[in-house]
Amino acid sequence: MLNLAIKLTELGIIPEYVLRLAIKRIIQERLLEIPINTEERASKKADFIEELRASPIALSTVQANEQHYEVPP
Repeated sequence: MLNLAIKLTELGIIPEYVLRLAIKRIIQERLLEIPINTEERASKKADFIEELRASPIALSTVQANEQHYEVPP
């Protein structure tokens, strides 16, 4: 469904005011996900930082290199 919405937006079928309303709703939902409690917020931030440290620096390096060094025929 999201892919369809993106395609319709890119084609200019969805009016701008609908896009603005959708974006505002998404932002409001994201803001509600942020904990009000300072300790809980700090804990979530620390968890996120640890997750970043445990994950690889770059993803799909082979594909990226293929695209970057691609030579036209």
